[in-house]
Amino acid sequence: MNYLVKAVNNRSEIVTLEVRSSNPSLAKEQAGRQGLKVLSLRPTFSGLLSFTSGRSRFSSTLFSVEMLSLIDAGLNLVEAIQALSERASQPEARRVLEQVLGSLREGLSFSRSLSRLPQHFSPLYIATVKSSEQTGNLKEALSRYIAYQEEIDRVRKKVVSALIYPAILTGWAAWCSRS
Repeated sequence: MNYLVKAVNNRSEIVTLEVRSSNPSLAKEQAGRQGLKVLSLRPTFSGLLSFTSGRSRFSSTLFSVEMLSLIDAGLNLVEAIQALSERASQPEARRVLEQVLGSLREGLSFSRSLSRLPQHFSPLYIATVKSSEQTGNLKEALSRYIAYQEEIDRVRKKVVSALIYPAILTGWAAWCSRS
């Protein structure tokens, strides 16, 4: 389940973020690990009726594809994120990338920087990046994540396609039974 958390950050600013957690106390603990003092917490129901979580317009898959291209072109991690930030057309994407850049400049690792933004980067994505920090092969980790995400998207499309016809028949049958 997702929880909407209103909290105060270390700069005494009130921030709002959506946290995915199995229960409210874990959501509060997750926000606390990010250095936030929780003011309020309430469940959200985004994603319950859709196949996408609805949490963010920032695409970690697109980010991975672009990062991989820039790293292949010879840019280092900070240069690649900075380039993506400068050319981001969506304000939310620019904001996310600037937050990651800020964390990197504070001296945090890439995985720790991403973990500060759980509403944009899944635990799997963060774990993938963290493992790449151990092996020193970010390109391979990003490639594997992209392949995994493409497979998930392919299966999701098949499931949605398979459910459309039965949903139409059920709706039609319900409508006909009212007449």
